[in-house]
Amino acid sequence: MINNDAETGDKARRRVLEGLFWLRNVAVVAQLAVLVLVVVVFEIQLQTLPFVVIIGALWVWNLILGWRLGRPTRVMALEISANLWIDMLALTALLYWSGGSTNPFVSLYLLPVALAAAFLPVRYIVLTLLLASALYTWLLWYYVPLAPVGSRFGGDFNLHVWGMWASFILSAAIAAVFVHQLARAGQRRETELAEAREKLMRNEHIVSAGALAAGVAHEMNTPLATIGLLAQEMRELAAERAQVEADADEILRQVAHCQTRLQRLQHKAGGASEELGGQALQETLQDWAALRPDVAVEFDLQLDDMPAYAEMERFSMALVNLLDNAADASLDQGETSVRVQARYRADELIVDIDDQGKGLSAEQMKRAGRVAFSSKAQGLGLGLVLSHATLERIGGSLTMMNLEGGGMRTRVVVPVVLERHDG
Repeated sequence: MINNDAETGDKARRRVLEGLFWLRNVAVVAQLAVLVLVVVVFEIQLQTLPFVVIIGALWVWNLILGWRLGRPTRVMALEISANLWIDMLALTALLYWSGGSTNPFVSLYLLPVALAAAFLPVRYIVLTLLLASALYTWLLWYYVPLAPVGSRFGGDFNLHVWGMWASFILSAAIAAVFVHQLARAGQRRETELAEAREKLMRNEHIVSAGALAAGVAHEMNTPLATIGLLAQEMRELAAERAQVEADADEILRQVAHCQTRLQRLQHKAGGASEELGGQALQETLQDWAALRPDVAVEFDLQLDDMPAYAEMERFSMALVNLLDNAADASLDQGETSVRVQARYRADELIVDIDDQGKGLSAEQMKRAGRVAFSSKAQGLGLGLVLSHATLERIGGSLTMMNLEGGGMRTRVVVPVVLERHDG
């Protein structure tokens, strides 16, 4: 949860810094436009060189910031504060050469303070406020006075009033944009935090289920061995009875399957890994069909070109859970048909499982795979959650959709990445 929060906070700070980058671009263009307007159109006497140097330096700094934003380095609150302080110093330099505190645009000091209050921790808010106050106070005594305009604009005071109007329009527009962005950022952060909390809860549930499964696996060895011995004795003592022999064969088949799965589980726990390809997946599907004689399974498999897949074991465990769900869904509706289509295309394995069940409601579809629930009377609802988590861990995806003619399709997509071996 801490890592998720840190990642989410970094994304939010990066968005703020990107916003400052684009705002500064707009500010540079606007400052040049105002300079041209004042000097060329209104013919107000100003020393243009300092303005050009200050605006040019601010633009160069923004180019550096644009380069920095292309780097994967984390964005810290201090970096955002430093950029606000640089903007305030640039504003101070511009105001110094254009009337200081008598310039109506001096109210623009409020913008960096407001942005700091919206996005930064308290210590940086205080520092930004103190710096803005100090710079404003300094401009009360130190500045280059504006040249008088006489009656061209109705007097100097009227020019000041028009400047206040322009300053208000500019400040209101910038504030509206950033408040809107702040609201959107807050909504995105809430969504990301909700997803992180949901994922954490799901992972905790899976860890608990995994611990339970480990305990059950340990206890299952002895009863399975006993069942195997009893089934063997039953088969030897009742060889004349065809039905009993068939039942015993089925018991032995089930026991062999359980023992195989336990051996694979132990093998995986020991850290060993194996790469299995399309042939192994076909065998897994056929073994599952043999263990579910209560359903008729139709296969459409196009796996001949599928290469070795290092995650085949975990993928198979997730797939078997989904196949069992599909079979149970069909049986619940008095049907016995399940269709499985598997194909390998463009480094992806796609498996579609179609059942003849009643499907899921819109609400259940939202919860499927994320929250443990079951539409079966005796179901625990863990199978779908475990499958979803397993597929997520190996980079796959799970989607479910109701079919028009009834039933539901469960689609699994996993990337099959060819591993490179040196030598």
